[in-house]
Amino acid sequence: MPWETSFSEATMFVARRAFRFGRVERADVREAFDLRDAPASGVLTLAAQQVKELERRPRWVAPKPWAYAPAWANAKELMESIDRGRDDFKTTGLRAHELPVHRVQWSATAPKSTEALNVVLQAIVHSQACAIQYVGVKLGETARWRRVFPLGLERMGDQWRVIAHDLEHAEFAVRTFVLARIEDAAEIRDKLPKKFTPAAASDAMLKFAPVLDGRYTQDQRRALQHELQVEDGVIRLPRRAEFEFLRRFGEVAASVDAVWPPIKQLERK
Repeated sequence: MPWETSFSEATMFVARRAFRFGRVERADVREAFDLRDAPASGVLTLAAQQVKELERRPRWVAPKPWAYAPAWANAKELMESIDRGRDDFKTTGLRAHELPVHRVQWSATAPKSTEALNVVLQAIVHSQACAIQYVGVKLGETARWRRVFPLGLERMGDQWRVIAHDLEHAEFAVRTFVLARIEDAAEIRDKLPKKFTPAAASDAMLKFAPVLDGRYTQDQRRALQHELQVEDGVIRLPRRAEFEFLRRFGEVAASVDAVWPPIKQLERK
């Protein structure tokens, strides 16, 4: 039957909705998977058989008394799913009106040109070099073409970047380029330098022992340690994230040659 091909997904849907809403009815399964009554009832029955924390009742499936949600169906997993942009009913088990989710997007995540983005993505996928027309934020900088070898994408906060070797640098340094600041991109067929060896897109993890402001209360310190993911007195960060992290949460000024922050004042309209 059609629903059997997605049984695992359907089982997870039933469990997630059961723990997040309290029960799952046949109509919920029908809506999420576009099924008729009989297959929808079958999904409920089989889900209750497969997930030991659930029980089948005449009209719905619900968690057993005092049962805890599996890790893949608990509240933490829900937040991680929403953070990845997966907040549809089939994935979360909750309808939009049951759990309204609002997103504030401060900045663009991609170049203005879709074709430029495609060139960069294809260069990553096929391990090829490309040229990007890029505008940085250093004082007096203008758009110029750069030959790069993209390694992968990186999201820092709500900003997306491409990690790439700068082929014009003497040592082919690995740098990050903000996608929204790429004005154009083009394929290049030039041979790579003889001594060039692509690095991995991953970055070394560094450990820091944060010293919080002494004016915080114990409750504030506890909350901030959770927010900043301090474990055993240590914060672990990728090497590339160190400066941005300290710019946001520490007392680190912008680079002396950068024009930052970009906004001096907001005028309400």
